[in-house]
Amino acid sequence: MMRLAVIFLVLLSVPAQAGELCRDVTNPTRPLTAKERLTQIIRPGVEDWLFAGRDLVPAPEIDGESVARLARLASAFRERGISLLVVSIPGRALFVPEKLAPETLADWPHDLAELRREHDHRLAQLRRASILAPDLLEGMKGEAAFQFRRDNHWTPAGAEKAAELVASAYPFPPQQEFFTRITGTKPFTGAYARIVAETCGVSFPGEQIELRETRPRQQNTDLLGERSSAVVLAGTSYSTGGGRDAFNFGGALREKLSTDILDVSVDGGGAEAALLSWLSDDGVARDRPGLVIWEMPEIYSLNLPDFYRQVLPAVNGRCEAVVEDTVRLAGDIVVLDIPEGEEVKAGEDYLQLETDNLGLTGFVLEMNYTDGGTDRLTLRHSTRAANSGRFFAELVRSGQLKQVRLVPEEGAAQGRMTVRLCQTGIR
Repeated sequence: MMRLAVIFLVLLSVPAQAGELCRDVTNPTRPLTAKERLTQIIRPGVEDWLFAGRDLVPAPEIDGESVARLARLASAFRERGISLLVVSIPGRALFVPEKLAPETLADWPHDLAELRREHDHRLAQLRRASILAPDLLEGMKGEAAFQFRRDNHWTPAGAEKAAELVASAYPFPPQQEFFTRITGTKPFTGAYARIVAETCGVSFPGEQIELRETRPRQQNTDLLGERSSAVVLAGTSYSTGGGRDAFNFGGALREKLSTDILDVSVDGGGAEAALLSWLSDDGVARDRPGLVIWEMPEIYSLNLPDFYRQVLPAVNGRCEAVVEDTVRLAGDIVVLDIPEGEEVKAGEDYLQLETDNLGLTGFVLEMNYTDGGTDRLTLRHSTRAANSGRFFAELVRSGQLKQVRLVPEEGAAQGRMTVRLCQTGIR
């Protein structure tokens, strides 16, 4: 699921200098959702730069419980020889403050000092969870060539610089040399320019995007036939380039880290979709990486309790189950009774579920205990990500588990579902 910071933007009337931008994008009177406040309100900058709400809001606070869960996730990776590095991308206003018009800054309820303070705070929270978190502003602030004028994403040059900062934060043992070449350019119309054109009928000059290609200098025969991937990139549209790898972030990482990259990034799936999809598909056991790079814009909240209850056991993957049963899904609630109850420990034991219906992306799991206690958890995979049919659920109650109920979220679910109770322990 994708959760964005819910921030109410108090927007005043736009001065006459805004000129060609109409009120429907600068200060719309129609009701807006939290997401629309971040993506549909456009403000003018200097030199035909445009900024949206997402560029000018602070990073949401990570609550204490979520910091603890992030620390557990980093620890679970570390026990398997894997480092976790988060590429936390602040809004464009912090990268190019000189491109903001003075009158635009005056209209926002958040100033740049607050944005920088919350950016630094988020990095500190991640580092407190023992997660590597390079500060992109250290090498990218004030470089206009790293940002598009009318889009929220970085340019290929910006992606290359970000990869360089990642490599500086984590000097990965070189395995294979890669090089990048520019193969041409093509027109690029940013998302903000499209919104203004559709809403106001105003067109901005087109931009150009460099086309980059990264290749190995020579075939690494030592790795032939192996499935292992030294580095996994689980990112968002900043990594996928809108599904076309247009920004070449994965390629830049290959070159800067001197190793191949398994890119499992997901376009439009929020901060969590790519990592959850890869882990649920036995990614750790299959790919055996030494580094996981988790890329995300800072507008995304990391207060995601249901997400952590899925990814923490997913790091363990499949288990030798103490209880296992396969049930047929027939569109209604499915009940799995556990004879005599099974003693489980909170935070250590988990359920692993696997279905042959890959169209089933979400359902509610209800766990009932002999003492009358009940725990409910929504399991959901993004429809933007690959679905392996595998789901994981951390148990957060101790006691005798007597029954598991599956409630399909949308319509009738068909197929078969295998449910396993795992007691291998979650670190």
